[in-house]
Amino acid sequence: MTGLEGIMTSSHEIVSNAYAQSVIRIKAHQLCRRADFSRSDMEDLRQEMWLYLVKVARLFNPDRACLETFIARAIDSCVAIILRDRQREKRRAGLDATSLEGTLAGGAEERGPLSRHLVPTDQSRRTGNVPVDPVERLETVEAVSVAMAKLPPKVRSIAKRLMHASPTAVAKEMGISRRQVRNAIDEMEGVFRDAGLGRD
Repeated sequence: MTGLEGIMTSSHEIVSNAYAQSVIRIKAHQLCRRADFSRSDMEDLRQEMWLYLVKVARLFNPDRACLETFIARAIDSCVAIILRDRQREKRRAGLDATSLEGTLAGGAEERGPLSRHLVPTDQSRRTGNVPVDPVERLETVEAVSVAMAKLPPKVRSIAKRLMHASPTAVAKEMGISRRQVRNAIDEMEGVFRDAGLGRD
């Protein structure tokens, strides 16, 4: 196999990989929960991650790591680049910083530095660590429980293991092929989607 053929093979494997699709969807959703992104960025983020994966596909070496591990590390690198670039945009010329101590706010009787009027959620928005709404979290947990209950026993077992291990590790632990694990992931995605999880 020539170098070019190897690159094309790796690119095809990545683009058609169910695990890559799942990781990209999850990472894009996580980014869109941050204060510096919005749901309208979802498709652009997913597209950027796919392009990055195809770009680095030539670096994949099956002797060093399995494809799922390579994909996970590549996506993490892409997310780091996206966040770094977003921080650079915030610091670019033309964006003036405002002092919280030098800015007055409040009514006549409570007028004082803006910092006095800030609440914990304001700090969360600044750092991008927006807290998850308790009601939304409860609904998500319930939806996951319902979806898990609908999975066949073997697929449910694989799903539980995937919470703590890679698909390759799960396949080895259960004594099954990686293709069986990927097929189980495809089945999980359909059930989770029907339960209202993972939609764009």
